[in-house]
Amino acid sequence: MCIRDSPFDRLVRRCAVLDLPEGATQEALFGAVAEALAPRLGVPAEEIQRLLAEREEATSTVVRPGLAIPHVVVGVADRFEMLLVRSREGVVFEPDKPPVHAIFVLIGSRDRRDDHLRALVAIAEIAQASDFDRRWLAATDAESLRVLILRSKRRRQVQEPDDG
Repeated sequence: MCIRDSPFDRLVRRCAVLDLPEGATQEALFGAVAEALAPRLGVPAEEIQRLLAEREEATSTVVRPGLAIPHVVVGVADRFEMLLVRSREGVVFEPDKPPVHAIFVLIGSRDRRDDHLRALVAIAEIAQASDFDRRWLAATDAESLRVLILRSKRRRQVQEPDDG
């Protein structure tokens, strides 16, 4: 038996990863995310930034202290992207709440909602590990963050070996 490379694994392998500089604000975060994802999505960066800001204003995407999953739907077809972001100092999402260090941004089209839901499940499994925050902050660089996610414990599909 071997572990099959899941759609989430493939998403992590190709996603952009940002390591924010100290003092990054939520506005700077959403601007950097928009610039990174605009060419991949075929959507103007200004629109992505606006959608992220509007979503956050409507309802916070902080799912637990230190972790946020900003997510929006864009008006194009057959697109789904994820972006991993670390902020060692933390980004303030909500006044009077702890800053966020781990940010998983999900942006896609309505027709790719299944991918969105599968990604949420994988992120939840990964981020609930008791040592996730420590390992996330200790990673040396952006590529180390990607490897951390790929090697994190979660349920994966098992594939039987081909006997032919």
